[in-house]
Amino acid sequence: MAWDFHDLVRAFDPHCTLSLEEARELAVTVEEVRIAAGDVVFAEGDDPGSGLFIVGSGEFVVERRMPSGRRREIRRMFRPEFFGAMSLLDDARRHATIRASTDGTLLRIPRDRFQGLLDRDSLAAFKVVHAIARLLAGRVTIRDGEIASLRSRRRRAVR
Repeated sequence: MAWDFHDLVRAFDPHCTLSLEEARELAVTVEEVRIAAGDVVFAEGDDPGSGLFIVGSGEFVVERRMPSGRRREIRRMFRPEFFGAMSLLDDARRHATIRASTDGTLLRIPRDRFQGLLDRDSLAAFKVVHAIARLLAGRVTIRDGEIASLRSRRRRAVR
């Protein structure tokens, strides 16, 4: 797959603005991973992640296991979206399963290489962390709204 430094920039915009020079600094850490349709990139509950993945091509499904044991599709991801961001920040097990619904290519930023950039006070790495923080804050805001809506419906149903 042909990818360029702009793929890295697009992956984090609008959450972060990487200069071309900063994207090149990150690009040194990138590994290209080819995935076949149906393959699982990682599964919910797997050991702490090995890195962040940027969709280079193909379609990827995010799934979560419900309390009933059924799997539920949360969303689909396409180029240049990213997933696995938490693995750059903590040692928690994977929170979801990511499955390729088509053949595809991922750009992986390995955790240990990213940590090396942070250890060297890389502005590019800090911008990525900031982008991840903004993404997670947005998800929390959405979930807070969903919880408030559920509580409101529950109160109406109880009346």
